[in-house]
Amino acid sequence: MKIHELKIEYKYYQEIKSLRKKFEVRKNDRDFKEGDFIIFKSISNIDESISTEHILYRIGYVLNDFEGLAQGYVAFTVNATGLRV
Repeated sequence: MKIHELKIEYKYYQEIKSLRKKFEVRKNDRDFKEGDFIIFKSISNIDESISTEHILYRIGYVLNDFEGLAQGYVAFTVNATGLRV
């Protein structure tokens, strides 16, 4: 189990935080696995500063080696833990 810290645009961070967006598509350069944790760090679209508010999420189902994804990319579900970090 790993903890990944990922930058994400503010608008997508808000969608994940509100539980409307429950998935993420990323280049699989970190070997994402089911059960790993993610700390999303929201980036401002204006000055690219990083927010101090972060929430811990757990990776659920991982989809890789799928014809519809670009080579080297993965899609995974995002489940909120409710923990602020």
